[in-house]
Amino acid sequence: MRSIKILITLVLLTCSCALFAATKQIKPMPDYQNATKPIMLKPGSRNFEITLESNLATGYSWFLKKYNANLIKPVTHMYVKSQSNKLGAPGHEVWTFQVLPGAYKVPQMSKIKFVLLRPWEKNQHPETRIFTVVFASKTPMGKK
Repeated sequence: MRSIKILITLVLLTCSCALFAATKQIKPMPDYQNATKPIMLKPGSRNFEITLESNLATGYSWFLKKYNANLIKPVTHMYVKSQSNKLGAPGHEVWTFQVLPGAYKVPQMSKIKFVLLRPWEKNQHPETRIFTVVFASKTPMGKK
């Protein structure tokens, strides 16, 4: 009888822990879509996403053209199709970047450049999006 009580107590405890973990709010990764606003990153920010509207049915796709490999590293790139049932509705391309440890040594800015093009076409003047990333320093100004 005593072992059954212990077993029931353990099961209830496990269920309550699982319920607590399931209801705990998970902080979403910052997602940036507007290239006219700077991406402001604070020390401790490890990843961020850039989302660009895209329509793969047209043959166009976003390509990463320029970034500072000493500060960030591209981690993933995926296409998310439209939730609309309309033919040819645009989706989004989501680029995930990892912030490297040296990015927060001093306050600094960097640019990420994307180009929208069809890879098989020559002599294109592609549409571009340039995002500015601002890395805050670990130490406030004036303190050593």
